[in-house]
Amino acid sequence: MKDKGLPFILGITESETPDEVARGVRVSVIAEAHKGDYNGLLAAGVVTAVGGNLNGVSVGGIVNLVDGNLNGVSTGLVNLVDGDLDGVSVGLINHAKGNGELTFQFGLYNNISEYSSEGGVVQIGLYNKIGEQTFPLLNIRRFFDGYRRRK
Repeated sequence: MKDKGLPFILGITESETPDEVARGVRVSVIAEAHKGDYNGLLAAGVVTAVGGNLNGVSVGGIVNLVDGNLNGVSTGLVNLVDGDLDGVSVGLINHAKGNGELTFQFGLYNNISEYSSEGGVVQIGLYNKIGEQTFPLLNIRRFFDGYRRRK
């Protein structure tokens, strides 16, 4: 893993090969960004960004960006996942392209663009949308089926 930026202020890392999955705990005051897949914890005061899949936890003060799938937890004011979300997303605005086996979104605006019937989704917020299904306050879709498959 190549390491750039200023330690504990602005963290920028990159996987050296496409097959490499970076691991660890990275914390910065302003931003944490990683190009490639990452396993572990990324935390920053303003923005966290992963240019690949993330397995773990992403804590961004304002924005969390994941270009691939997120398997874990994402917290921040705005959480954007450009792949499937299999885990929990907590913030004012939560958006994911798709859902995994068990997906939870808690916020004012929760959106999953493409619903996969292979998993269950629970959304709690003022605006909740799963595929074509929109419902305020509480939106549940096949949650108990997804829960049974996990056991």
